[in-house]
Amino acid sequence: MAFAESTDSFCYEVKPDRLIDQTYQTIAPNGRTIESGRVRKKWELSQDISAYPQFKAANMPLLEAVYNLTLEETKKNTHPLHGSPTPVFNTGVHWNKVWTRDTSFAVQYSLGWIDPETSKASLLEKIKGAPLELQEDTGTGGSYPVSTDRIIIAMAVWEHYLATGDTAYLAKMYPVLKYTAEKDLHICYDPRTGLFKGETSGLDHRRKTYPIWMDNGYFSDIAQSKATSTNIFYAVLFKVLAESSDILNKGESAKWNAEYLKLKNAINTNLWIPEKNAYASWQYPEYMGNPVTDKIDVIANGYAVYYGIADAERSQKILAHYPMIKYGANTVYPQKPDGMFVYHNWGVWPGWEGALMLGAKKAGNHRIAEEILKSNLYNVAMNLSNYEVVHYQTGQGLCSTQQLWSIASTLASYYRILFGMTYETDGLRLSPYVPSFVKGPLILDRYPYKGSLLSLTVTGTGSRIKTMSIDGRIIDRPEQYVFRSDGKNHDIRMELDGSADQSPINIKQDNLVVCPDIPQMIYADGKIQWKPETKYGYLLWTGTEYIDVTGKSEYKVPQNKYGCYTLIAVTEDGIHSEFSAPVVFNPAGTVWEYEMEDVKTSISELPKASEIKGYSGDGYLVDKVDGQIKSRKSAEVWVTVPESGEYLISFRYNNGDRGDVGTTGEAHCAIRSLLIDGQDIGTIVFSTTFRNQFYPSTTLRVPLAAGRHLITLAYNTGGKEMNNSYDINMDTNKNDVYLDTLKLEWVGKNKPQ
Repeated sequence: MAFAESTDSFCYEVKPDRLIDQTYQTIAPNGRTIESGRVRKKWELSQDISAYPQFKAANMPLLEAVYNLTLEETKKNTHPLHGSPTPVFNTGVHWNKVWTRDTSFAVQYSLGWIDPETSKASLLEKIKGAPLELQEDTGTGGSYPVSTDRIIIAMAVWEHYLATGDTAYLAKMYPVLKYTAEKDLHICYDPRTGLFKGETSGLDHRRKTYPIWMDNGYFSDIAQSKATSTNIFYAVLFKVLAESSDILNKGESAKWNAEYLKLKNAINTNLWIPEKNAYASWQYPEYMGNPVTDKIDVIANGYAVYYGIADAERSQKILAHYPMIKYGANTVYPQKPDGMFVYHNWGVWPGWEGALMLGAKKAGNHRIAEEILKSNLYNVAMNLSNYEVVHYQTGQGLCSTQQLWSIASTLASYYRILFGMTYETDGLRLSPYVPSFVKGPLILDRYPYKGSLLSLTVTGTGSRIKTMSIDGRIIDRPEQYVFRSDGKNHDIRMELDGSADQSPINIKQDNLVVCPDIPQMIYADGKIQWKPETKYGYLLWTGTEYIDVTGKSEYKVPQNKYGCYTLIAVTEDGIHSEFSAPVVFNPAGTVWEYEMEDVKTSISELPKASEIKGYSGDGYLVDKVDGQIKSRKSAEVWVTVPESGEYLISFRYNNGDRGDVGTTGEAHCAIRSLLIDGQDIGTIVFSTTFRNQFYPSTTLRVPLAAGRHLITLAYNTGGKEMNNSYDINMDTNKNDVYLDTLKLEWVGKNKPQ
């Protein structure tokens, strides 16, 4: 069959049987074959995919072929594990394992709908420990609690429940989700901002996301930053717990709803950037004064819309202004300067822009939903696989093929956009959107929903249903119709009227934006000094406010108050550089350091050592978890505070005896509870480090009265009983730290007398 119609798709053409991008052309002569001129290869369906829902588009074989290729990759990613007859989802060709966040995205997008059993088994692989908790399996600096987004599993558990109504599985997961939430409220929660600490979700390759000075042999600054995406997933966790509590009659919904509302308010108070019409990717640490980055990302903003963290007004602002480019949505914006490996920067991630597609469809911005649907089509049709990353300037597929969350995003384009499916507690809603370039009819056959098999047909284009029928019976007010399964098979037909809301979007070549290099500054002679470039303006963050220092080369530091200074270069278009490495200024006489091995102040019974190089004093304390947990001693130090006020407490430490500070290889970040005069006031995190150097830990800001105080660094449950559950890390067998000094810093407006 020959097809003449075409529609431009922001510099590439989508035709019913082909896709054309300048000199590259992909042809799909039928729904079982794709010939790509880009990779100069041919794909032909070779797997039996009959167990999945079948999609037919006789007048648009390109659409049908991309769907079938994606189902084939779904099947290739489905494997038995540990000899179990129930398979699980592998993450991709390069990642033959179940990963927490990849699986959670994929189940939530679509795989929980079409393969709930494999989804359930995959999620069960990501719980561990005693008590059982969610697993943080990859991340930075020994992972949890530097990375804390393991709670993303909650949204996948909930999507599985919506797809199946399986209360037994929900009851099994409820105590796991609850314990994880309670543990993280102790370990990761910052009561001063109302936010949870931890790395950006998914964007976990340190310098590929954060300024390079946050990836310098230790990761305390990442651990004590607060990421919008991760906080959104905590909010979803609380909402899932509240809903599940009602379903399971646990009587705890009020508690979890209160936590949800409190966190939702904190996200909107702390992380919204009015000038960007978007949420920031993260907030910098407490000791810096909690400023937010000027960088935004697609995961945070997509899910903020989808899960209702953003209200209707902010949702429309996000969707109207989020920077779209030729091949999809910017993963992060702006990009890092030249020389950065194409990954989070310079890359479109189909598995992440799916969040923005879902949010756009829910909020009624069909143009963004359409652009991301096209982006998914392009990735698969041109590159002949659901690649992990697409180069944002060339469209080339990069890194792993048959990547699970990319697969699920592509399938969501069909189920959630073209057929308009939304799963709710009371049933299945249908609100299709078919772009004008799509040539129907579109047929989805043998689609499973709670014991029913559905055959769905959509004709026409647009977003408004003209007529709907079920088994030949006309449905009045189809926009309000909810399908509730009766265990029988049904035929559902929908005709669209050709109209659709055309909301504004921000798609242009100029959105390929690179930020300035990080400016360099030093502290000397009582001044912050730098060498300005005339093409930039400059902002200086003081720890409490921004000061415009454009045209200047120095700033005189007030000598009577604590400050944390960082410099930002700004282009004529208002694009900010990343923050420069902070310079902390302490007035004279406001910093006290205590040698942990000094018997004059330390009453610890922990062993002392001096093998690791770089310590101060006579050595350091060895605080190891060696199996004798309940009888082990804590690190204890007496300090004297000259005046009542606010103080920062941190430690100088090493956690590098394995020599691996990589992203995915280790899980032995050390965790300790900090007690002051016997009262638990929070958690200190000791990420992995390089071997022979001591580094600053995370900090806690605490009020202290004048006088003598006992500071205890303990391995415990958070001030209840010494049963050692809350401070257990993901390694479970190695939770060691070598302690050099305790640091106490006064912070306040005026220097204490």
